[in-house]
Amino acid sequence: MEEYKFFNNTIIQYLGHKKHLQIPDFIDGQKVKYIGRFAFFLRGLRSVILPHHLIEIENGAFGINRLSKIVFPPHIEMIRFAAFRKNRLKHIKFIGTTPLQIESDAFYKNPLKSIILPAQVHIEPDTFPAKTIVNQIQHPQEVSGVSK
Repeated sequence: MEEYKFFNNTIIQYLGHKKHLQIPDFIDGQKVKYIGRFAFFLRGLRSVILPHHLIEIENGAFGINRLSKIVFPPHIEMIRFAAFRKNRLKHIKFIGTTPLQIESDAFYKNPLKSIILPAQVHIEPDTFPAKTIVNQIQHPQEVSGVSK
């Protein structure tokens, strides 16, 4: 697809100008499993629908946009450092049952109000900074790595 630089199941860079985006499940006949480092950084995105087969979102992939909510697909396993840094995220929802790891600062500087996590999750310290006010967190059965 012309809107994406794509290699080895990974979106390397978004070349388009859409502000409301549905990322395809397949590009050139290959499943989209990874979003590369800074692939959608500073693109002015207001909404995004992630691909169904997505496994990992790399560092800064969606940093500095205007996203207000995000629903993660069922197979997501890893969200790397600062992946959604400086957006307008208020609502985060994970719909899968796959064990998940979220690195520090993944959601830094977002006005979060609700987070729905999967059953098993490892959250690194400072993933959800202390200044973030969260009214509702639905806790999973098994959480590890959260600093108090």
